[in-house]
Amino acid sequence: MNTLSYTYIAEHPCKELSQAFIDLSISFKELDSEDYALFLNRFLEKYSQISVYEYPIWEYLNPNLGFSIVQDFAWLLFDVLLKDQECIVFFDLYDSPSALKIPNGAVLKEVLENCSTFNFYVSNSELSFYYAYNDDHGILSAGGRAIESLKKQYLQPAYENMLRTLDQKELDWVVLEQQILLFFDKIRNKSENPYLKANTEEAKIILKNSYDINEHNDFFQNPKMLISALKNIAYFDFILYYLHDWQQDIVNVVKKCENIDEIREIFRLFYENWFCHWSEK
Repeated sequence: MNTLSYTYIAEHPCKELSQAFIDLSISFKELDSEDYALFLNRFLEKYSQISVYEYPIWEYLNPNLGFSIVQDFAWLLFDVLLKDQECIVFFDLYDSPSALKIPNGAVLKEVLENCSTFNFYVSNSELSFYYAYNDDHGILSAGGRAIESLKKQYLQPAYENMLRTLDQKELDWVVLEQQILLFFDKIRNKSENPYLKANTEEAKIILKNSYDINEHNDFFQNPKMLISALKNIAYFDFILYYLHDWQQDIVNVVKKCENIDEIREIFRLFYENWFCHWSEK
């Protein structure tokens, strides 16, 4: 990570970010207060649960319109996620009552590498997407058309690595098991609850009555029973809730698969079900 020798500006994050842009000779424009007020009101109306600003914005973002990951310095993904996109970077009014407009959001990765850490938000004039980075908890949230981009950038590489291993002539179980555990680590690594939203009544009932998780180990008797459970979204939510406890059981079931197609089916269901509740509404 680069460190530039500029004076730290303590007043608010926008000034620090502006100085980093200047030191890196990257162009930007600061919005005037009237334009910023209009922009913020439009943003809150579209993506939040409030119509009048309250601190902090991230706490009032509508969870039904977004997708989040827990990953420190997740803004390091911006060189891909924001490539060639005009962006507006803004902050909570309490922290910094101003915003910056930049022609290519990909530069934010380099600029943020040269700043202190802070909470911030990124969108565009059309409000077709947003990213919200909560530095206190290491959470990156996305909304609008950014949802699909973040999902793919976050989980797809781990999923595709497993598929490539399954395509090999001779299956390397050591490599595959490592990849499975990494894949599980990512799908568990969510903000709030690790089992998505359990927004089906059936899932809530299962979770409410699951005092002894060992009562449900019939999921892991054989691959066909696991596949059957994963096809029920309520049971998928339940399995994901206890994935930390059950991940080795699932690996053991995978090793009992009769063929590669069964293994593919298990992880296709994990991959697709994990996304299903996070589509843009």
